[in-house]
Order: sequence, then structure tokens, then C-alpha cells
Amino acid sequence: MIEINKVCKSFHKLQVLKEINMKLEDGKIYGLIGQSGSGKSTLLRCINGLTVYDKGSIKIDNVEISSLKNAELRKFRQNIGMIFQNYSLLSRLNVYDNIALPMRCWKYGREEIDKRVNELLDMVQIPDKKNAFPKELSGGQKQRVAIARALAMNPKVLLCDEATSALDPNIAETIMELLTEINKKLGITVILVTHQLSIVKTYCEKIYLLEEGKIAAEGESEEFFENPSRELRNLMGMQGITALPENGRNLRIILNEKQTDERLLARMALETKGAFSIVKADAEQYHSGRVFYMIIHVEEECFEKISSWLTEERVRWNLEKEVLL
Repeated sequence: MIEINKVCKSFHKLQVLKEINMKLEDGKIYGLIGQSGSGKSTLLRCINGLTVYDKGSIKIDNVEISSLKNAELRKFRQNIGMIFQNYSLLSRLNVYDNIALPMRCWKYGREEIDKRVNELLDMVQIPDKKNAFPKELSGGQKQRVAIARALAMNPKVLLCDEATSALDPNIAETIMELLTEINKKLGITVILVTHQLSIVKTYCEKIYLLEEGKIAAEGESEEFFENPSRELRNLMGMQGITALPENGRNLRIILNEKQTDERLLARMALETKGAFSIVKADAEQYHSGRVFYMIIHVEEECFEKISSWLTEERVRWNLEKEVLL
């Protein structure tokens, strides 16, 4: 469990974090989003003890990070792995030695290092790259090496600072699938900082949005995007919004995979005799599963009949003013 309570951090006169409050449960994947300069990376560095916060508390498994000094803090950081956008691999070391580096720093024996490195190479699916050097690897392969190195000390928490931002979308998806598999297999808590909203929508269980150093919005992934806050709309920009008809009512109908029914609209039209038109239909992949939704425009005089029918059929719906793409 990571508990963050009223954490503040300033650099000179610039306040970067303003009373941050978060509670992160073990074994989940969390997304941390926001514009550049909102404090995301600073918060990660506070969590792993690289940056000292001015006020507040950060506890990991009931251990207050600010109370740890020198050797204690260094030992504690074994529990926290970190991967970066630029990989941070040492070019003069091959893949094996890059992964082994943390264990060598802690004076592990040769046999133990060899066993662990080979396990990690299999886990990140690049056992054939053991003797390759970073310059011989693709971006996705470099990030797999960085993930393996971050896992070398069996951490409980994995911090990912824009870990997929330098990769093309298809490679970014494979890296996130790998991190999800590692999360499930090892029960490791993952905190993901990214600008890629499609990534957090699909892979994160809960999302926090930072704006000007504060937690401006938070929520479970599906609800977070289905009912977007003003701050999320600002982050996405107006290009992510579609205007809807102003007369009548616009309803969002939400179906999970078990509820999908091709005849739903036909039955609704037949049984309610209500007039409506389809404005938009799409599907979204969330951490909890695939969700299908439709936006329909309903004439005002038909709204009560149609909304009541949807409620009776136990179909989720809500009113919409604008649609996030």
C-alpha cells in the first residue's frame, strides 16, 4: 500500500506539488496523466526517494520515506523499480550486464545473478539478445531490457516515467501487454506516467489527473472516461469533442460484452414507438473489459418513453451534451 498525504514540493519559488493525496493498493496498475509541468515526474521521484518533499507524508507499507536516511533509503529503494522514456541503458555494457548491474552493485554472487538475469530475459521475451549491445537493439527491445533491469531486485513497485512515449503505437501496445502480464504474474504495483490517453484507458485500473500540481480528477478507468471531468476535457482538447444536436435529448447507451444485442435498437423502436437517430457508435477497450456504446438523438416528446424502456431493460444510459472521441 502506498499512502500519499498532503505532499507539497517547491523548487525555489515555484510550487510543483500542492497537497497531493493518493492511496494506491498493492498489485494494481495506476495511470498518472496531465500536461507537461503538472508535477507527474516530480511525484514519481518523491515516491522513490530521489526528490525530498517539503511537507506531507509518503508511506510505502507503513514506512515513511522522509524518515529514512542514507543507507536505509538506499536499501529501501530495492523495493522500487523505475523505467524511463530514454531507457537509460549503459552503451558500453551488453544486455546481460545492463540487467545484472543492480545485483552487482549489491554484491550478489555470480550464480544468483546468472539465474536471475536469465529468468528476466525469458520474462521480457528477449533471451536471444543476451550478448547484444544497446546500439544493436530496436526501441522496443531496449525498453524490454530496461524493464528487466528494473525488476532485477524483485521490487514491489514499478514506476514508469513515459515508458512508452518514444515508441510507435504498435510497439507501445506490446510493452504495455508485457507490463500487464508482469503485474499479474508478480503482483507488482505499477504507476504509469504518460501522455498517451489510449494507454491509460486500456491498461490502467485507476487514473489520477494532475493539473498545476494538484489532483484535479481521479477515478476508475471506465467511469473516468465515460463521465469526463472539465479537466480531462481540457487535457484532450476541443479536437477530441464532437458537437451533438441541440434540440431534443442525446443519450449515451452503454453495453458490456455480455449485453451486446444487435436487435436492441429494433426492439426499442418497436416497443416504445419512439423516434430517435444514431449519432455515433463505437467500442472502447478498458482494463475491466470491452465496452460498446451508442449515442442516440431522441425527440423531446419521446424521451420519457425511451429512457424508461432502457431503465426497465437494465441498460446503462446517461445524457450527453458532447462526445469525447
